[in-house]
Amino acid sequence: MKPRFTTGTLAIITSITLLVVIGTIWFFVSNKSRSQDRMLQAKFDQLSGWDRDPVIQVFRDSGQEAVAFLARKLESKDSTIRVKAVKALRQMGRSYTASDIGLAALCAALNQSDIEVRLIAEGALGDLGPKAKAAVPALIKCVSGGTDINGVWALGSIGPDAKAALPILESKMRQETGRERVYAAGAVWAIGGENAEAKAVVEKALEDPDKHIQIDAHNVLVEHPEISSQ
Repeated sequence: MKPRFTTGTLAIITSITLLVVIGTIWFFVSNKSRSQDRMLQAKFDQLSGWDRDPVIQVFRDSGQEAVAFLARKLESKDSTIRVKAVKALRQMGRSYTASDIGLAALCAALNQSDIEVRLIAEGALGDLGPKAKAAVPALIKCVSGGTDINGVWALGSIGPDAKAALPILESKMRQETGRERVYAAGAVWAIGGENAEAKAVVEKALEDPDKHIQIDAHNVLVEHPEISSQ
């Protein structure tokens, strides 16, 4: 008795079956992804921006899907949306911004023309400390363009891995006045180690008539108490 199906026919049936299975899986995965995006978009629209906004916890619970969602929002043509996205990304916290997607999004944000987006991204990178070493070249570019306290602080937070930034930071530390020079002194110390010139800048800032500069000096000492003990 001849077989009902030839080898070729069986191969075709198997291929069709596989295609149906793959198509079904793709449909459910794609549908789930669209549903997740709709939920994240709805929550993003509700986001008010204050520090304890409950929406941020929803983003944290969504994990890297939320990080990727916010990274896409950072590509928006609307600056208000970009600011909202980078702020939410920073508020999610270091365990999220340290991911490949989160770090790449923050580094890309440093190249944006919007100053507020860049400043928030610099702050988020500074929060990461040494984990943000991939951002050093972009941060150097930022601080080289003018006064940028957040960028200077971020480089100092990264520490020794930001040695390439020492020339520009030392230049800023030697400015006659300004708040940036105080943070630059702290960054030079954090990156290069004990530095008499940096110590002198911070100590002088403690006696500055400008109260803001005094506060800056105290902030630097909180992060680097060893400066005052040398």
